[in-house]
Amino acid sequence: KRFCGHFVRLSPDQHDEWEGRFFTIPDFNAELANLDAWLSGQHPDTRKDWYAVGSSWMNKRHQANLAALKQSKAQRVKVGI
Repeated sequence: KRFCGHFVRLSPDQHDEWEGRFFTIPDFNAELANLDAWLSGQHPDTRKDWYAVGSSWMNKRHQANLAALKQSKAQRVKVGI
């Protein structure tokens, strides 16, 4: 697997690494496409540093998903499901 957008370009190894690291993102390539689209409107310096910016972007989504999963699990325990 690999992803080649206008700015985001992940090799197969990088794609696998990120997909494993940010495993809670259900449609991983769609999120990469969102990131790539967002970068198109950013300052050239931001686009140049897309790897660090992208890692941070994906981590924020991943952490939000982990928090939602944790909250959902706590709710199920609370009601005895």
